Amino acid sequence: MGAPRAYDADEIDDLARRAQAGDRPALEELLTAVRPRALRVCQGVLPHSADAEDACQEALINIAGKIGGWAGRGRFTTWMHAVAVNSARTTYRRMRNQAVPADPQAEGGGRLERPDPRTTSVIAGTRLD
Repeated sequence: MGAPRAYDADEIDDLARRAQAGDRPALEELLTAVRPRALRVCQGVLPHSADAEDACQEALINIAGKIGGWAGRGRFTTWMHAVAVNSARTTYRRMRNQAVPADPQAEGGGRLERPDPRTTSVIAGTRLD
């Protein structure tokens, strides 16, 4: 299997219009076309690949569910970028809130500090350095 097909902005906008009109195959093709971009956006917020993949999946679900929110005045990719950033931030906040606080005795300070999802993957349980 070769590299994924590259879509230009006009093709993506056309797919988005068709998807808005209820064309299911167009929606599936659109999600395939924008996935690499959505993943790059998510990686900008969550550098650990497993976390970014999780956020990207959430972004694609949101894009599919909220496609009617794209007014069609600007490029679909601009709207998609905002949806992807919001999904990544939501994933970041959820991970931050789920993170297990570090042991205060080990730190010697007595205060609980939660791991930062930008440097520690809650999903994979590893620290990024």
